[in-house]
Amino acid sequence: MPSVLFVCQGNLYRSVAASTIFNEKLRRSEADWQQWRVESAGTWARENLPTTPEMMAVMAKRGLDVKNHHSRMVSAEILAGFALILTMESGQKEALQIEFPFASRRIYLLTEMAGARVQIYDPFDTSALGLQILFNQIDDWLERGFQRILELGRAQD
Repeated sequence: MPSVLFVCQGNLYRSVAASTIFNEKLRRSEADWQQWRVESAGTWARENLPTTPEMMAVMAKRGLDVKNHHSRMVSAEILAGFALILTMESGQKEALQIEFPFASRRIYLLTEMAGARVQIYDPFDTSALGLQILFNQIDDWLERGFQRILELGRAQD
């Protein structure tokens, strides 16, 4: 099954936005979009927290629904189920590769899918404007790396 896991720190902003936006891009462009497994997790997430009302509002403005999202901590069991694991920061990538060597070949920075090594940092400004900027940044990187994500997400170990 084609699959991609987006990982950030708390699983409340960046990975939630990335998984939701990517799902929408899949739905609009791929005939087999329903075959994909697209999820998110965090390296230091507190379990079962909803995303913030501000994030829900920013996503809703774009026609995307995250109100049923609940945070979760990345684990070996979660990582084992994904062909591709995309992090927001190089420190997250390195930590996952060290802690979970069985998955190390499947872990990349999101921006590496577009041929870059740019960090997508946690937003300092979690107001609607700050989160819109974050949304646009993630959307841009997903668009630029979309074909590579499709390719690696379909790969089998």
